[in-house]
Amino acid sequence: MAQPIWFFPPSFNFLPDGEISLGSIIPHPNRPTLSLASLNSASHPEIVLPKINTFTEPDHLHSQSKSTSLTTQAFLKLVSLALPVGNVTASRFTKTTYGSVNLETRVFDGGMSENVLKAIVGLAQVKKHIDGGIFGNKRPVYIISGLRIAKDSFQVTSESGTKNSTSVGASTSTVTGPLTLSGGGDVAVNREQSKNDSYKTAPGVVFAYRLHVIRTKRDGDVETELFSHRTAFLTGEGDDEDSEEEWEHGEVSKNVLLDDMEVDPDFDEYPLGEEGEESCIAFKH
Repeated sequence: MAQPIWFFPPSFNFLPDGEISLGSIIPHPNRPTLSLASLNSASHPEIVLPKINTFTEPDHLHSQSKSTSLTTQAFLKLVSLALPVGNVTASRFTKTTYGSVNLETRVFDGGMSENVLKAIVGLAQVKKHIDGGIFGNKRPVYIISGLRIAKDSFQVTSESGTKNSTSVGASTSTVTGPLTLSGGGDVAVNREQSKNDSYKTAPGVVFAYRLHVIRTKRDGDVETELFSHRTAFLTGEGDDEDSEEEWEHGEVSKNVLLDDMEVDPDFDEYPLGEEGEESCIAFKH
């Protein structure tokens, strides 16, 4: 089974009964608020989703960090002569730390029947998106199948900074001919800038969400635990072409993201838990 993947929302301003809610059908994993349909008993009583399992994760503590560094060699250029005299290093780091918080996790339990899945993909806006792929290809859609909700307010601290250092060391060097360059000593110049922002969220906000994909069946990549069937898009007369295709429904992994999205997604992945048994993806919005 693939490692469970969660996704950070664009910000911690969303409530679980609002724009990011269980059962929402979205066109893109990185845009959870762009809903094609919201499946609840009020809007679509004919679509019965799986039972929701709820459990609490106490004292959840998490951070994400990233750093990059580039080193180049500095040269002294004199006429046609270039002599290496030192190094220039530029580095950048970002780190986000979340204060300890109790999370309430809500996830779908089990799969969906063929009739339910057919009803979902037959919804007007969902079907319009699916049929709008390049060269007639069927686009996937995604259902929000899990939420982690912060039961209380929690602290979010973001740090970012840059560091530039230049080191110059001159040593005696002799060149054949009348030109001789000599010297000694070392010079180092360091410059560092950083920024720190911190705030507290409101209680009850969405901390992370989980996705399942509905797409045409292919070999390998999807963990088809919830549901997989044939001719899910058969909606009536004239749908013979769709009836010949197979469709699947499975958990979104990193490979699914890279395979399905029309534009290569820009994201960072961070391990969750002491053993890294789960991971969370932060899209660069």
